[in-house]
Amino acid sequence: MSRANVQALNDVAATLASQSATAQKPEEQRQAQRQLQQLGPTLVSLAVSAPDAATKAQAASSLEKTPVDRTKVEQAVANVTANLSSDEQSTITPRIYFRIDDEKQRSRAEEFKQALIKEGNLVPGIENARGASGASPDKVEVRYFAPESKTRAESILSVLKAKGVNAQITLAGPSSNDLSNSPNVKTEFEIVAGKNSF
Repeated sequence: MSRANVQALNDVAATLASQSATAQKPEEQRQAQRQLQQLGPTLVSLAVSAPDAATKAQAASSLEKTPVDRTKVEQAVANVTANLSSDEQSTITPRIYFRIDDEKQRSRAEEFKQALIKEGNLVPGIENARGASGASPDKVEVRYFAPESKTRAESILSVLKAKGVNAQITLAGPSSNDLSNSPNVKTEFEIVAGKNSF
């Protein structure tokens, strides 16, 4: 897709995001939100695999305004990576899924999210996962799912530590659900914040 087409797609996404937030009638808001969700997989594909950094950044910026869930993001990544070699798959933009344990953490998490995006990562959203995975960690955990991803996890960790967060990295086994959504776990990360993590 050419940069001009990406810009047009970004313009459409921005217009739809604005309409979903400001439309007078609820039906107009819902229609804009549905159309924005339909653009999600295309924006994800561009954000993780566009041929140049500027195009990736444009798509990631539009994606930030687009409601997409983890499954859809990973399915789009799987579609992109299906025909790539292992070396080419390692060039996919890292996806970081941010999980908080309390809504009071959302504003700080948003600050961290923006810092991670500036470093070239894709952070599709912040999920309140209170109680979803059992006991929550005392420290913020940066989870990575493949041993060769440790360097990138350390880079993510350094961004958080620069913001004053007490955090650690953890090698975690991908769940069967993670693997069924996308086999490319080398560029997938989670940040998990326990209730008292920050």
